[in-house]
Amino acid sequence: MYLEHDSSKKAKSMKNTPVCENCGSQHMQNTPEGFVVCADCGMQQTEKAFTSHLNMYKPLHREEFSHLSRTRIGLPTERKVNPKFVKLQNRNLKFCNTYNAQYYRRVYIEIRRICSALSLPLNLPADAFAVFKKVVRKIPLKSSAKGIDTISPIVIYRTAQELGVAINLIELSEVMRCSADKFKTALVDTYNDFPAVDKMKAVADFIQKTWYEMDMEPKILERALEILRANKLMLLSSTNSVGGCTALALAVITLKVKSDYPLYKIGKNRHASASAISSRMFKVLKHRNLDVPMRVSKLEKALDGKYSELIS
Repeated sequence: MYLEHDSSKKAKSMKNTPVCENCGSQHMQNTPEGFVVCADCGMQQTEKAFTSHLNMYKPLHREEFSHLSRTRIGLPTERKVNPKFVKLQNRNLKFCNTYNAQYYRRVYIEIRRICSALSLPLNLPADAFAVFKKVVRKIPLKSSAKGIDTISPIVIYRTAQELGVAINLIELSEVMRCSADKFKTALVDTYNDFPAVDKMKAVADFIQKTWYEMDMEPKILERALEILRANKLMLLSSTNSVGGCTALALAVITLKVKSDYPLYKIGKNRHASASAISSRMFKVLKHRNLDVPMRVSKLEKALDGKYSELIS
């Protein structure tokens, strides 16, 4: 009925001795007929006397089963993770995030330094940094092109090529902090990693997204895209947000609906202030040799009937 051990210590440690249902005594006797009877009160015991005292969900003691057996008794045990490992994992994750943020910040500062030294267009640092964020994941971790001094001039050179901006390699080699041989080797190794930059499509998508968010009329979208195609030299030389908002602002002014869509609403929450939009707008008009007043409030009357000159 219950486990028997050779050692008396093991027998005492095991708590599987049947208990009488009537008096609670543990003194039992076996009869010739095969029954178990209490020696104190003489009551014949049933199966409850052997099963009621056992905890079926409590694992047995280590000494109650063979060391060679791999059978587990009781409910499944929960897997516990060492709290020190959790702290180490969180610290490593925090360190990686901090390192990536510092790495991105230092690359952006280096890109702006090189662009400023070479007097490149104002939109090139932002476009080059956007290309860098797409390319940096494709470059192997231990590659020589991963360094800040190496990847920054490469990103600027490739972005300038895609945007059609002239850049002198001799002047670039004088400004960058890495050697010319290392720059050429990394440029060849990362040639296939750089995506094609379609500035025109990016600004057109921004115009369409802004037009949809502001719930404008369809004719405003058509006119803004016409102005973008006709003045892409001036509009694409700025950031996507400023260029797209400037095209929308010119379309709104020429259609005489400026009161419904003021400049600050067009550039609100789109990284384009009203002053940046108006400044770029006057540069477009100056490039077209249009005699207009230097005040936004008077542009609607000044551009009346001059839309053909703006897109010619």
